[in-house]
Parts: sequence; C-alpha cells; structure tokens
Amino acid sequence: VRAKGRLGCAPTLVSTRPDITRLLKSMGFDEVFHLVEEPLATEGQLGELPTASIPGDEMRGRVLAAHQNLMAMNERNREAFEDLVATLDGAE
Repeated sequence: VRAKGRLGCAPTLVSTRPDITRLLKSMGFDEVFHLVEEPLATEGQLGELPTASIPGDEMRGRVLAAHQNLMAMNERNREAFEDLVATLDGAE
C-alpha cells in the first residue's frame, strides 16, 4: 500500500499457480498488487531479496500490522484474521 502511494503504481506479484492466484484474489491482494499469472522469462528479473535478522518482538509487530492491513481490505479478511490479530495484540 505504501509502495503504491510512493511510486504511483501497484507492486507486482507473480503467481503461476492457479490455486495460489485464487487464494491471493480471495484475500483481496488483487486490489493492492498487480497480479501476473505468466512465468517470468528468467529468475534474474526478480532481483535479490534483502535478508535481515529481525528480533522476535519486532517480527510479531510486523506480522500484527500486516494482518491488520489484511483485515482492513475487506470483510472476509476481517473475519478470517480477527482472532489471530487479537492474540498477537494481546501478546504485547
């Protein structure tokens, strides 16, 4: 969501598996990301993902924020993730 606001375009997700694409769409990811269902020509098109060691509390906070964002996307996500968010939020 931030990338779209900063860059003016939606980030791209590549999903060549129909089951995964269906899952992404059911969770509303197609409203935030540009979904590509065709394989890329080379793995080099993806670039390198950064790696980092994240402390447990920070990771929990990121997971909580991500699921709160998912919940805000649509009612189905809100219902699906409300228990998890309540649990994560209570662990602070």
